[in-house]
Amino acid sequence: MSEDLSARPDLTGEVRFRVPLVLVIPLTAVAVIGLLAFGFSRVLLSIPQEAATTVAIVSAVNILGACAFLALRPRLARASVFELALVALYPILIGIVIAQTGIATSEEAEPAAETNSQTSGAAASDVIVAQDLAFDADAIDVKAKKPTDFTLDNQDTATHNLVIFPTEEDATDPSTALFTSPDAIAGATEDFTIDPLDKGDYYFHCQYHPTMSGTVSAG
Repeated sequence: MSEDLSARPDLTGEVRFRVPLVLVIPLTAVAVIGLLAFGFSRVLLSIPQEAATTVAIVSAVNILGACAFLALRPRLARASVFELALVALYPILIGIVIAQTGIATSEEAEPAAETNSQTSGAAASDVIVAQDLAFDADAIDVKAKKPTDFTLDNQDTATHNLVIFPTEEDATDPSTALFTSPDAIAGATEDFTIDPLDKGDYYFHCQYHPTMSGTVSAG
């Protein structure tokens, strides 16, 4: 036999109060944690990898330390809790400042720009230099339909060569190569003649190090 809840206003009030909290509290907690995690990940992704690792580790240590301190002193004043939270989160604030100002990023960009300028210069017409697993030029200019005397100066510690393909996609199939130079062993200079090419643009790379690549322009 069911009981008339209208005769128990105290019970009705209890049901109306507790049922929403059972759902609201965990859902709210999950939403807040998700937003904090997402925001923290955006900060870490916006700063250099080394700085992101440091910020993440220091933040984790600070938060764990703050939680342990609060557990040992449950009656801490609200002002002290707020100050403790700021201390625990200060690495995140530093990460936000770095992301907004781009201090570390600009410092890393300068050496990268210097490296690129050293390994990717003007188009080569008769000689290309290999050093530190990179060519000093990412383009080669030749005369269309004429043989081109060329030199591969290998100043590296690994063997290199020069292979020309119709397109970059063709480079996955060695049989489509239009020209393959002799190998230049470490520290050696190899002279050769590039076969005549029709007018247009082609793709070249080192057979042994495909990331050493560029464009051959026949004009």
